[in-house]
Amino acid sequence: MGITSEIKTISTSTLELLREDPLLVNTFLNAQWLPEYASWKEGYWSREDADKKKQEVRKGFSKPPLRQDWGVFFGMRQQWKKSYNWQVLEEQFLAEWETPELDLDKSWRQVTFLLAGYLPGGGDVHSQWKVPELIVDKEYDKDFLPFLVIENSKWDGLPLVNAVGAGAGIYCQRDYDPVRYLIPSEVDQILYGLLKLSRTGTSIALS
Repeated sequence: MGITSEIKTISTSTLELLREDPLLVNTFLNAQWLPEYASWKEGYWSREDADKKKQEVRKGFSKPPLRQDWGVFFGMRQQWKKSYNWQVLEEQFLAEWETPELDLDKSWRQVTFLLAGYLPGGGDVHSQWKVPELIVDKEYDKDFLPFLVIENSKWDGLPLVNAVGAGAGIYCQRDYDPVRYLIPSEVDQILYGLLKLSRTGTSIALS
């Protein structure tokens, strides 16, 4: 099983909700499976599975539990931070999904290497490709490094743009890494780095 990456634009108001109450992260992600979602991904499911998924998510918004699971391995349950108007939340979250996500599937490691100069989670990289600023204990041994943009790399003088793995994490009940987010000013920094990189080209290549 590989790790996939999806990038999604959301409003500041929705981000604040998710930051204040991480239990809402799964609720937000599930909103894309509501029956009312105009771009429901029918092709991913059999008709039976699709109907079952729609009913499950609809029930979660219509009669949400007082407490939500927290922690896959510890079986903990936590209560929502406050009382929510679930109809309003549903409308807000559905509106967010009108802008589709960018699904990078399993290419996130290659994209990170091409833009940021390292392989998340480690991996064999030829020594001549190792960027001095990013060597951690002489190896790339972290899933994601914390920088946004290094404008002039000591390696080739071009920007290193951490466009996929950067950002603060929101820890919620997921089998994967935390959901990460960038605030508008950080998005601007990454955009600037990508634009500069696109003007100068990149000397990174996979063989």
